Amino acid sequence: MKTKKILIIVLAMVLIVALSACGQKADTGDSAEAESNAAEANTGIDLKGEGKQVVSEDRATVEQLQAALDWQEGMGDEKFKLTYEDYKVQIGCDASEYEWNGTSNNGVYYWYASDDESVSLTPVFKNGDGTLFAGGSNGLSF
Repeated sequence: MKTKKILIIVLAMVLIVALSACGQKADTGDSAEAESNAAEANTGIDLKGEGKQVVSEDRATVEQLQAALDWQEGMGDEKFKLTYEDYKVQIGCDASEYEWNGTSNNGVYYWYASDDESVSLTPVFKNGDGTLFAGGSNGLSF
């Protein structure tokens, strides 16, 4: 009987240790701040500055922007996990411009088409974690 009690106590301790090791660390916001600092360092823009800021002189083609919009829309709700880096890879270049929206606390990136600057893709990213909040476009088909 005493052996059973000892075994139960040992198993309970093992279970507690195993569950403690598997627990997730709470997000303190440090990763979002690190991403924000990295974005500022990589693009040279002030993420909370006023007005539109030039990110890059590079431009995508209308076809690249249309393909990126189709890719975004084909993801369903998973698109809300996308980040600026995901778009940059998909489109093949940095955004043309960036603008901080202080009203909604979101960053808006503008990708303009090289062959027609009236055509653009404008994803809006959350300030907190840098994931897609909303998306817009001009001159592209949904």
